Formats: sequence, C-alpha cells, structure tokens
Amino acid sequence: MGNSKQVLYFNSIPVVLPEDTVYSRLGRNRFLNKMTEVQKSLMGKYIAEGIALCHPAGCWLRLNIVERNAASVTLENGDMLNSASLAELLASSQALLLTASTVGCGIVEASAAAAVAGEGVKALVYDAVGSEMADEAIGWIHSYVGQQLKRSSEKLTRRRFSPGYGDLGLENQKIIYDILNLDKLGIRLNESLTMVPEKSVTAISGIEKS
Repeated sequence: MGNSKQVLYFNSIPVVLPEDTVYSRLGRNRFLNKMTEVQKSLMGKYIAEGIALCHPAGCWLRLNIVERNAASVTLENGDMLNSASLAELLASSQALLLTASTVGCGIVEASAAAAVAGEGVKALVYDAVGSEMADEAIGWIHSYVGQQLKRSSEKLTRRRFSPGYGDLGLENQKIIYDILNLDKLGIRLNESLTMVPEKSVTAISGIEKS
C-alpha cells in the first residue's frame, strides 16, 4: 500500500570493511595459510579495488504494528507481512524497522567483467566485497537507529529477517520495496522479485522497550 511516513535516506554510508570479513566469506581457513606473500598482496589489491567500486547507500523507516497473530503482522499503513517466524521475532515489539542498503552497479559489473576475462579470483573477490559491503551498510543503519532509540528507552531485536529467509517469502520484498520507495536508491525488482543491483539488501527488525 506504500507509505505516508517519511523514509530517511542515506546517499553515502561510511562503511569500513575489514579484510577478514572478505576472507571469511571466501573460506579463509581453507586456503589462506597456503597463500604466498605475492598472492596475499594481490588479494589485498583486489579487495581495495572492490571497496572503491562500491557506493554504499541505504534507508530506513519505522512503522507501528497494529495487529498480529501467530502467522502475520499488520502494519499501520495496512500492509500485512505473512511469516510465522517473523511474527515470533516481533512478539514483544510494538513497531518494526524496515531497512535497505545497496552498493550500486559498479561492483557487480566489474565482477562480471573479470569473470568473462578469465580472472576468476578477482571476480570472486569483487563478489565477496560487494556482499560484505551491503551487509556492513545495513548494519551501520541498524547501529545508527539503535542509538536514536536509546532516547526513548527502546531497542532493536538482536535478529533481523530478510525476504527469502525461512518462511518470509519473496513476495514481501515487493511490499518493502514499495514502502521504502527503493527506486530512489536506484534499486529495481525483477520478475522473480529479486533486487537489481544484486548487491542490495532489505531487512526487518523489531522495536522493543529496553
């Protein structure tokens, strides 16, 4: 149904990405100890290039929960999110937080180009960097909102759900997309309800009394 409340957008998010997070996504324990110093240096170069190709941005919105049951929650704008797992997560929440982040098209295009050029390692590193940067960006938004909530003696749930996780079907992606007006971040939905650019994330968290 969309949304009448104001969505807060961040056109640039100051993400700091430790190399360790990229190595972890790539499976650090399996191969890092076998890498030569030259290989480690090259990996570091690819990671730095990948970070430079990312342009983290995002947004958030708080919406009150007006009705709930064991399988769904209804929001103040009339939209309903169907998921027993989400309803359980929000059992003690009077409101929820919708968030989204993206790092743009550059990293995705560069990863694809590297793969076509036969530079498989570079492609994998760029892909991992893009995923980690998008996750770090949405984590930054959650930390930001968490600090704001302390003023009203509230907090976010430790866990957050994204469409496609568990029983929170991808049809909910369309609901979140419309509420947050994600086209303003340069994000679109394809026919399978996945986001483009690929390195984009949405999430739902509960807001509880602390």
